[in-house]
Amino acid sequence: MKKYLFIIYFCIHSIFAFSQWVWQNPLPQGNSLHSVYFTNANTGYAVGDVGTILKTIDGGITWTVIPSGVVKNLSSLFFTNAITGYVVGESGTILKTIDAGSTWTKISSGISYRLNSVLFTDFNTGYAVGNQTYGEEGGILKTINGGLTWSEIESFYGCQLYSILFTDVNTGYAVGDKIILKTVNAGLSWTYYTELPSSISILRSVCFTNLSTGYVVGDYGECLKTIDSGLTWILLSSGTTNGLNSIYFIDNNTGYAVGESGKVLKTINAGTTWTALTIFTSDNLFSVYFTDAIHGYLMGRYGTVYKTSNGGNTWAYVISSVTNNKLSSVYFTDPNTGYIVGGNGTILKTINGGQIWNEVSSGTTNNLSSIFFTSSGTAYVVSNSGNILKTINAGMTWMGLPSGTTLPLNAVFFTDSLTGYAVGGEGIWRNDGIILKTSNGGASWSAMQSGYDYGLNSVYFTDANTGYAVGSYLNRNLMTDCAIIKTVDAGKTWTTIHGPANSVLLSIYFTDANTGYVVGSNEFYSFLLKTLDGGTTWTNLNLKFPGYLNSVYFVNADTGYILGSGGQILKTTNAGSNWTSVSNTTNNMFSIYFSDANTGYAVGSGGTILKTTNGGGNFIKEMPTVTSLFNIFPNPANNKIRIENIKKSADETFVMIINCKGEQIKQDHFLNMNLMEIDVRNLSGGLYIVKIQTKDTTEVKKILID
Repeated sequence: MKKYLFIIYFCIHSIFAFSQWVWQNPLPQGNSLHSVYFTNANTGYAVGDVGTILKTIDGGITWTVIPSGVVKNLSSLFFTNAITGYVVGESGTILKTIDAGSTWTKISSGISYRLNSVLFTDFNTGYAVGNQTYGEEGGILKTINGGLTWSEIESFYGCQLYSILFTDVNTGYAVGDKIILKTVNAGLSWTYYTELPSSISILRSVCFTNLSTGYVVGDYGECLKTIDSGLTWILLSSGTTNGLNSIYFIDNNTGYAVGESGKVLKTINAGTTWTALTIFTSDNLFSVYFTDAIHGYLMGRYGTVYKTSNGGNTWAYVISSVTNNKLSSVYFTDPNTGYIVGGNGTILKTINGGQIWNEVSSGTTNNLSSIFFTSSGTAYVVSNSGNILKTINAGMTWMGLPSGTTLPLNAVFFTDSLTGYAVGGEGIWRNDGIILKTSNGGASWSAMQSGYDYGLNSVYFTDANTGYAVGSYLNRNLMTDCAIIKTVDAGKTWTTIHGPANSVLLSIYFTDANTGYVVGSNEFYSFLLKTLDGGTTWTNLNLKFPGYLNSVYFVNADTGYILGSGGQILKTTNAGSNWTSVSNTTNNMFSIYFSDANTGYAVGSGGTILKTTNGGGNFIKEMPTVTSLFNIFPNPANNKIRIENIKKSADETFVMIINCKGEQIKQDHFLNMNLMEIDVRNLSGGLYIVKIQTKDTTEVKKILID
């Protein structure tokens, strides 16, 4: 039997295309999840940011990450049967699977705005709705051929659409920014409902319990109900002002709604009253789904997954996580031993390269900002309340040191085992910037140039005497002033050497005595500054990033990293001249540390811990959009399959069927036929590859033989 190299190539390509940053906390991953759908009691899927797709086959007890082939944020999913499903997301992304999520194909949508919701009324007919990022345009898409092609059937200027639902093949509803739409002719035309309460803002989710009774939830706890198929809507009291993102009813009376700050509501009287359920999270929840009267699931921020087996009376957190607190600073003393500090007094330690992180008692609930080791056993940590902690036994125990201040301390740096500096301050309208120095291993700290204007965010010394700090403060004109300051006498005096107008400076790092980098932001974008003369002059490298850049770090003179808001991890290999995004999350990132040239750790909000062992290469190469020319049906099949040339152009066509071992087991040749039929009665049950080849194109599809 002939082996086909395209199958081998596909497998190799798949291995090398995916993540170079591996999730260590939470597990299996920590990206926000926006939608959940179950095809039966045990098999379910969830989708979220940066192309995340999860699957469970044990009723939500465990979840596995499935490669999606994209890095776009995904919003919604829907399955038409056990193996055929669709996912939509930003930039018009539409994905389809025909093998129960094992592989996904990207389909051209023909639009570029974000798609927020997808639903099918039968195997072939589906709808998706969405909106531009800033709401300039929204639209409704429709397919009538199982998602192979999509057409925009309605476009609305200034209309954001977030959810769509059909009660039968012709009657559907779409909701969005102060709007409810209805169609009674399968989307050919849509009617606006203008008689809505004046207080209504953005409506996020729609659900119907029968042809006439439906519910809509949205921002500020808004909940609407109709009992006449949407002709009129009444405003219900949800009992909350938290935004509600998703609603789901399991019968005519019992429903659930979830939203901001971990809000979970339940009604047992068709929405007349709602009761808040107890769930131990303050993270936003985006989706709720029940498989029966008692088994339900919640999806939310930072990869949150909750399950109930008793109708919502109690909820179990089914994601493995050592902490959900914000993580601010990471430091490794050797390839295996590392430490992370963060919110609510969090200190984590690993002794096996991050395979397992254990929480260590810090003795405080203050937010910890920065950690620095002077030896493998001795470290210092500073906090937002002026606390300074020290360990002399590799983090087993921590003692408090007298700092002499209650102002926030944002960074700590030592030049030797005894001499160290801590910087901080609030930086709000008064001279409260602070620089502390110790010369006795932290036993006592002295204020250096107390009353400095700027709240200082980062400090770095290039030798025992020469150091730099960066910071900013809000002046009385509500404008942000900032500065890079320098000392050449071990902190006795400090001089302002640079101060971009109306900006915030957050991090500084030097690769040698002369070469240094600073990241900051102004009202328009974030930027990167570089000096080659020890801070005398600074050049803006024009890294115009839309968001905050929180930290800059270099492994050597050429290779460096910048972390920022929205999950950004940027990498340079030419000393900052060019930068490439290598992130696989949208969680805000705050600190990075490499234990060697290739092995690094990055930490951020929601307990995010990422690890790379190859220098942090690209997370994923996004697959190209595929516009299919052929349609195979039925699928699954047990008798014959038909292959339709969608373009209806006659041509010479070769069709090969290949099993999962890569062996060609059947081949047919067709001439001038737009509808080709192949007998598959002799094939054993299972998944097969169908290779369709013409003189102009080669297309690979999958079929399932029952």
